[in-house]
Amino acid sequence: MNNQPAEIFGYYVGDPSAEARKARKEHWCPFTGSRCSKNSRLIDYPFGVCTVAHGDGFYTICPLRFEPK
Repeated sequence: MNNQPAEIFGYYVGDPSAEARKARKEHWCPFTGSRCSKNSRLIDYPFGVCTVAHGDGFYTICPLRFEPK
């Protein structure tokens, strides 16, 4: 069973592109056009997970992704 983050700061976790690296470095959310606002109690920077892989599917866990910019 596959249970892990699939998309972080709007990009697939395995995306090596300059855009994906920049979004991760700056904690940038492409869906809101601003810094990610999801906080974690375990880390000192925004959570950044948009979508998770669970079983055979992918599930969006960030409600901000559906709000208009």
